[in-house]
Amino acid sequence: MPCLPSRVLCRWEAHLWVKELGRQVYLGGYENEEHAAEAYDVAALKCKGPRVRTNFPLSRYSDLTECMGGISVEELIMAVRRQSQGFSRGTSAFRGVTHHPSGRWEARIGVPGSKHIYLGLFTGEREAAKAYDRALVRLRGTAAATNFALSDYRNDLADYHKMQQVWLLIGRPPGFYS
Repeated sequence: MPCLPSRVLCRWEAHLWVKELGRQVYLGGYENEEHAAEAYDVAALKCKGPRVRTNFPLSRYSDLTECMGGISVEELIMAVRRQSQGFSRGTSAFRGVTHHPSGRWEARIGVPGSKHIYLGLFTGEREAAKAYDRALVRLRGTAAATNFALSDYRNDLADYHKMQQVWLLIGRPPGFYS
């Protein structure tokens, strides 16, 4: 069964082996089994095609399969993850954004070994979410779980890849988050 119950968090998790990435991919944590199964099905259809064995009839996904051709596997995986309950959101509808007592929106990133990296205060919630996404893409590249489509951040991905090349030449700083 592709969706496993996580006993610690009392939720269902969906995972999928993605051959072109050469690894198992986490698709998110869901409060009920049906949502986790749907997440698996959608990702499996994109990665393995219409002959893949799914949890539900293919007709359930006919609207989705028509528009999946225009996005990459990575973008689909991020979109599926954004639908999961495991995608932390705080007081905002967006990940990495909280409402500040000043009435503005604060963006910050949690980093292992550090509490948070403060990104600033913003007038709009979406503006703060975009700042979060840009910073996260520069830190994680295509592995970043962004609020908006990864394709919105081509310049930030280019910056990430430039830094990867620099780190290959001079070495990554000790303890640096990747």
